[in-house]
Amino acid sequence: MDITDRVETQEQLRQSEFRYRTVASMAPGYVFEYRYNANNEPEPVWASDGMQAIFGCSLEDQRGGWDCLVDEEWKPIVAARHVRILRGEPQAGETRVHTVTASGSGCMSVPFRSAILARALLPVS
Repeated sequence: MDITDRVETQEQLRQSEFRYRTVASMAPGYVFEYRYNANNEPEPVWASDGMQAIFGCSLEDQRGGWDCLVDEEWKPIVAARHVRILRGEPQAGETRVHTVTASGSGCMSVPFRSAILARALLPVS
């Protein structure tokens, strides 16, 4: 069985991921990626170093998901955005989040833009 094409495809994917993460790590602010699990809940996958600088936590610190940073009053807004993203509708706007940095804790509004990457969308009820 010849697996040459498969090996080449895997190498191209590795190179593409490396370029993506390299560019994202050089971007001002932060870049993050999350995926939806089988229950349609967002789970963090990757975040640039800017996450630590801006929010005072790393990806490992927020294993409860991105939503653990979201201000309580904004959670229904964010939940509605997740539904629209799952339907394949790109979203942009802002979200009010909690921060904990060396200068103290507080809240801030952060801009975001979702990118819908090629993937199978989960059914949304």
